[in-house]
Amino acid sequence: MLADVWCYMSLLDNWNLVSRMTVPRCRHNSLVYDGKLYTIGGLGVSGNLDHVER
Repeated sequence: MLADVWCYMSLLDNWNLVSRMTVPRCRHNSLVYDGKLYTIGGLGVSGNLDHVER
C-alpha cells in the first residue's frame, strides 16, 4: 500500500514521483477536475476509505 502519486511521461518512457497522499491506499479511483487530481475512496490500512484527497 502506497501514498505515492506517480505520473507516467510517455515521451520519455519513465515515471516521476509528483506528490504523496496523506493516507496510503489501493483500489481507489482518480479523476482530474479543473486541473486538479482527485483520489476517491479505496482500501486503506484499516479497511475501506470513504473520503477524497486532492
